[in-house]
Formats: sequence, C-alpha cells, structure tokens
Amino acid sequence: MSRLLNKVAVVTASTEGIGFAIAKQLCEDGAKVAVSSRKESNVNNALKKLEKFVDGGTCIGVPCHVGKTSDRVALIDKTVQQFGKIDILVSNAAVNPTFGPLLNTDENSFEKMLDINIKSAFMLVKEVFPHMNNGGAICFVSSIAGFHPLPLIGAYSVTKTALLGLTKALASELAPSIRVNCIAPGIIDTKFSTALTTNELVSSQALSQIPIGRFGQPEDCAPLVSFLCSDEARYITGETVILHLPAMSTSEPQSSKPDAAKDADCIVERVRRTAADGQRQFLVRLGGSAAGSDWVSEAELLKSAPAAVEAFLARRRANRAKAESVAKNRPAPRRQQQQQKRGFERGLQPERVLGSTHRQGGELMLLMKWKDSPELDLVPARQANVKCPQLIIDFHAKRFAQMAPTDRI
Repeated sequence: MSRLLNKVAVVTASTEGIGFAIAKQLCEDGAKVAVSSRKESNVNNALKKLEKFVDGGTCIGVPCHVGKTSDRVALIDKTVQQFGKIDILVSNAAVNPTFGPLLNTDENSFEKMLDINIKSAFMLVKEVFPHMNNGGAICFVSSIAGFHPLPLIGAYSVTKTALLGLTKALASELAPSIRVNCIAPGIIDTKFSTALTTNELVSSQALSQIPIGRFGQPEDCAPLVSFLCSDEARYITGETVILHLPAMSTSEPQSSKPDAAKDADCIVERVRRTAADGQRQFLVRLGGSAAGSDWVSEAELLKSAPAAVEAFLARRRANRAKAESVAKNRPAPRRQQQQQKRGFERGLQPERVLGSTHRQGGELMLLMKWKDSPELDLVPARQANVKCPQLIIDFHAKRFAQMAPTDRI
C-alpha cells in the first residue's frame, strides 16, 4: 500500500511498543519517517529492525528527549534537512512514574507527567507547524484512561484527558490545512503496561471482559494512525478514536454492586448510616475489580457475604482498640506537663512579669518569665504576690507609665 507515498513523518517515542509499530506501518505505507527516543542505542536498534521492511534512506533516527527544547528542535531540524519538509507528526511519548491514589502523587511526579505527556505534545505542534507549509496531519496517542480514569494511575489519566481537549482545540485552529486527531487505546501489551498485564488477578479480570480473549498489540494501533494521517481521512479532524475493552466505555462506569457476592471475592471498605431510616450500609468492592465500589444494605450483604462483614467489623474493632491504647500510653505534651507543674513548683526563679489576663472565673493570671529558662508560665497573681511582690509592682508601674494621661484618671 502507498497511501503515504512521499509523505514525511516524525514519530516520538518510536523505538519500541506502540511508537515503533506506528513508525513501521508508516514506512510500509510509503512515508519517510524520523524515529526518535531518548537513548541513541535504542534509536540505532530500531533503525536496524526497520531496514527489513523499508528501502534504504526512507528512515532516519534522531535521539530526542521530548521534554527538552533543544532535543525537539534538533529532531525537527534534522528531519527537514534530510527530507525537506514535514507532513505528519505523531506524538506518542508519555511517562507514568508513579502508581497509587491520585492524592498520593508527589509534586515532582505530577510535574513530570504534565511536562512530558502534555506540554511536550503542545510544543512539538508549535515547532512543527512552520514546516507544514502544504498542510499535514497530526495524531496524538492518548488512552482510554483519558475517558475513564483507571485505578492507581489517576494522575496519568488526567494528562491523557488533557490530550483530548488539546486535540479539539488545535483541530479548530489549524483547519482546514492541518488535521488533528487522536487515538485512545485500551490495555496494549507493551513494557509500559507490564504492571497490568503481568498481574494475574488484574489481567484475568480484564481478559474475561474481552470477547477476543487477548490484550491489544501495538500492531492493532498502527493501521488506524496511518489511516488518520492519510488523505483517506481528509474529512476527519478533531476526533478521538477509541480502541478499548468493552467494559471500559466512555459512559458512567458499571456498578460493582454484588448481587450475589461471595465472601471470597467481596471486600468491605466503609460503613455509614442512611439519613432516611438510620440503617447501616457497607461500601463493597469485588476483589480485583476495577469497576469501583457500591453501597449495599446490611441486610442484603449479610445474606450473601456475612464473613466479609464480620472481617470488616473485626478490623474496625482492632483499629479502635489500637488507637485507644496508643492514646492512653502517649505521654502528655510538654506544654501540658509544664502547665501541670508551674515554675514556682519547679524551683525556677522569676525574672519579670510580661503580661496579665483573667481566667473565666475572674482570677488574675500573670505571664511570668523565668531566669535561665526560655519557658513562660501563667501563674496566679495571688501566688506571685507572695513569691515576688516587687516584680508585680514594677510591672504595674511600667504599664501605668505607658498609659496616656487621660487613661490614668
């Protein structure tokens, strides 16, 4: 097929996985392709593999860290020097340095994902745009996570959602000469998704929902990208095409309410009382499910999974007992200890009175500074009158001297 004959394409992160499959497909369809990756060794290995599928001279390799301006500029400049133009940009580079709840994502990891997954894609478009004199096509690689945030990769999902918006915004601005589209794959079997595909529980749960019984392969994505970048898709722009699992739809996630949940696969996470009748409800998740959790009445859950309820309540009792034990054995705060035993009782020598206040019952209290100690204490004025009457006289005399004449009357 020669749908991309004489076209020049730049594909980022294209030495393995989805990126390499796309570069290979574009080459096979007649395009001249610049492959790129952060490591030069990976670039060279990719070029050797591509030699088997394309004629010599139709591919070049350029090391490029898309988060670095100098690397992006070098990638574009070398492509233009070699081929004279750029017709196609495929932005595939992405990172996900952290797994866990979204609010556990540290600032550095979040900034890195924004920088690589979003900012670099936008900057590449800005830098390629001047070289697309005769029009062209841009394709972003997002993810089904952009529509349906996946468990443990919430921050990554946020950046993939942003790509959907970037596609729409650029499509309207760059039309009619440049088309901008996006693909959103589901779970594709690559190194990037190893944490999902090699986890027996997660993978079996996911595979059970795939009619063809396997995860997607990089080669499943490549023909679609080639089509979107070709003249065959000349009437398509601003669209995101989804390649995903049936259960991962762009609509509301399916309920995980266990109509007939068993103790073995039911996990109780929380309990609450309803405002209407005060009955208890339990937040239940099916073990290994990525579909979320749902509230189930106590009566319903006791019928289907009584052991799960008892296990949750036992954990709750154990946690409360542990908290009470810790609180009971925790030493009183230092400030509280000091207030329990004031300076006079600790044998400290008063230095001066800093201020005064009244307790709720009306008793006058003095703020006392002690000699050879940075600590301060509130002591009863009646006690200070006995221990250090001269300091009290000096304090009141100083306050009197600071008053305006009218305040002294």
